[in-house]
Amino acid sequence: MPATILDLALAAPPDRPFLTHWCGQERVEQLTFGAFWSRARRHAGWLQRQGVAPGDLVALVLPHGAGLMATFAGALWLGAVPTILSYPTFKVDPQKYRLGLAGVVANLGVDQIVVSPDLPDEFRAVLTAVPGARVSELPAVVTDPENDAPLRMPEDPTAIAFIQHSGGTTGLQKGVAVTHTQALNHLHCLAQCMAIQPQDVMYSWLPLYHDMGLVSAFLLPLVTHMPIVTQAVTDWVLAPLRMLELMAEQRCTLAFLPNFAFQFLADRLERHPPAALDLSCVRAIVNGSEPVRAANMDALYQAGKPYGLAPNALHTIYGMAENVMGITLSGIGVGEPPTRLWVYGRALRRGDQVQITQRGMPGAVELISCGRCLPQTTVTVVDADGASLPAGYIGELVIRSNSLFAGYHRQPELTAETLHDGALWSGDLGFCLDGEVYVTGRRKDLIIVGGRNIFPEDVEAVVNEHPAIHAGRAVAFGILNPAAGTEALVHGGLNPSVV
Repeated sequence: MPATILDLALAAPPDRPFLTHWCGQERVEQLTFGAFWSRARRHAGWLQRQGVAPGDLVALVLPHGAGLMATFAGALWLGAVPTILSYPTFKVDPQKYRLGLAGVVANLGVDQIVVSPDLPDEFRAVLTAVPGARVSELPAVVTDPENDAPLRMPEDPTAIAFIQHSGGTTGLQKGVAVTHTQALNHLHCLAQCMAIQPQDVMYSWLPLYHDMGLVSAFLLPLVTHMPIVTQAVTDWVLAPLRMLELMAEQRCTLAFLPNFAFQFLADRLERHPPAALDLSCVRAIVNGSEPVRAANMDALYQAGKPYGLAPNALHTIYGMAENVMGITLSGIGVGEPPTRLWVYGRALRRGDQVQITQRGMPGAVELISCGRCLPQTTVTVVDADGASLPAGYIGELVIRSNSLFAGYHRQPELTAETLHDGALWSGDLGFCLDGEVYVTGRRKDLIIVGGRNIFPEDVEAVVNEHPAIHAGRAVAFGILNPAAGTEALVHGGLNPSVV
């Protein structure tokens, strides 16, 4: 296997299409692999002129697009370590963003920060105050190709290639260091399980500061030489059906989405049905990054079925940044949709054995599998004492793999809480059955009311179905009720109350 990400990425045919980036109805960037690497080399030269040296940590605060991708690749070209931080949008709360940005950068210990000329001064001030870090503004066009920096292939494939952030937001301050070996191991497994084909084209609006966006919509296409069609997340929010239009127009076969987006798209297809839309090209839209729900996937299938969306085109993944991205994946490569189970909801508690039932039975809930483990990856289910549980029993999911991270960047205390004997204690609850992994909730997020375990995502799913609620904007949590001696489930409205 090649030693570094660049070994595979640079082998792409230079005339093969790589990136097509859209803004609304306009195609604003279109690059072949050759043109992309020419741009990346110029960005590497520019970074070198800013003082970036091999091993330096380079934080990128840039909007989505070819400039961000080329600067990331340019840092790899120099043997530096890039990390992408979220870029503010019209939806961001300025104070929250400012505090999160300050916390992440302080934890990282960066050497160089690259910012957009359009970054507001209030956020730029946070970055210029970072001790020991240089702040440089990326030009709109980086020129002087004669000053291209020499390629510096890392001699040690176990050297850190890049740092991503667990959970993908500025509020989560856990930097996950990923080596070239870990990244390549993972990308190889993903490409194998997805049965990547020469005609595949990836679509994405996912931000690159999130592991699912970075890996599925940049690194995987880069090393498998797959074309990608992208939008900024803000463009998708303003016109979500443009995603499906682009997938049809550009004949995109693959996409990754968070669960809420399935319902988001389904609702808009029903409210504003397009006159013409051909989704027969879609091979897999993969649901991940938050708990997956059968009802939301069914809603998108039913809404997309009249436009040619195949019944086996919707898939699931379970993963986290600590394992580069994926841990399990449903049967994309063999065209098999995720397995489903009907179980009694009362038995979905830690330590309980799942009780299988049938659709329509009182108390029955539907679960959808997150698929089988990727090659060289195992998931073990353990009880509160760390003892392994048999198949069908709910406990904490413990992961081992050949792409598992070695620890959080500069945060040994957090590492010690999560990694034990080379295994990742995920904090997620679930069970394994017939080789499939089902995720039922988060250990730390459980709300316990009078001895009953309540998963907040279950409450949020019910609230999100209300027509007055925007999908993905409901939050359920518990607070201590001293009079009852237990937690109370909080729900809001005009008259907030607890139950």
